[in-house]
Amino acid sequence: MASLPEAVHCGWITKRGARRKSWKRRWFVLDKKAILSYYVTESARIQKGKLDLCQMLRMGEVKKKTPASPGGTIRFEIVMPTRTYLFVADSVEAHNWMEAIRSTVRALNATKRAL
Repeated sequence: MASLPEAVHCGWITKRGARRKSWKRRWFVLDKKAILSYYVTESARIQKGKLDLCQMLRMGEVKKKTPASPGGTIRFEIVMPTRTYLFVADSVEAHNWMEAIRSTVRALNATKRAL
């Protein structure tokens, strides 16, 4: 089982696939090094992927409806150099995730600048 001692925020989010464009519910874990990992189950045994958020170009709410998107009140995206990740979550959870990501990336960047 994966060890998650540095987890800053974790929970379920629905993510759109890169190739098949289907929506999958995944367990996400954000660590203090600004790595956002995602798994099939909450036990975090099988990692499906990860994003190094220090490379993130931008993040924000998507105002237009994404084709064939599942229920959820807020759609948001994380734009990376090689891919744009689309997510759907209820309003509170989406805003909690975006704030956790922003504050973790800010804190890590401040630490790097101080060195």
